[in-house]
Amino acid sequence: MSSIGSMKSHWNKSHTPYCGASDASIRFTSVAVSPFPIKYPGSESVQIDVTVVKDIPVEDFTFVITANKLTPYTMAIPCIKDFGSCKYDYCEYAKKETKDLYTIFAPVKCPLTANKYSFDLKDRSLPDVGDVFKKVLEGEFEANGTYINSKTGQVYGCLYGKFEVKL
Repeated sequence: MSSIGSMKSHWNKSHTPYCGASDASIRFTSVAVSPFPIKYPGSESVQIDVTVVKDIPVEDFTFVITANKLTPYTMAIPCIKDFGSCKYDYCEYAKKETKDLYTIFAPVKCPLTANKYSFDLKDRSLPDVGDVFKKVLEGEFEANGTYINSKTGQVYGCLYGKFEVKL
């Protein structure tokens, strides 16, 4: 398991066979998230360096996040206000020109062209998930973000990480 980030070595290229594969089109070289643990409510800063080794077509370019809570109990996190286990049409989402972790490449336009990219997303506000779900946010989590072709299943690249949220 090779660390690519400074988030207490919690962001890793691979826990699954296809993440960080030598033939991946999207390769993350570094990821840093602060503060650690993440404070809620609040904001976080994310720095990302990534290399796109070949152009990614617009058609069926999808980003899928799978998030799970690990402590004090294990549970899958549903998609709530674009936060949690969500699926996005990457190019449609990127058109919003947001600067959040889910697009990663914002404000890069589709098609995503081969190049080296660096992003410094400062003070990214965490979404308000309401009082009911607020307590669920405290604890340790793991998340996997995968860039895929939703029709063929081809994986362009992915990133796996573990993080902690404190209220």
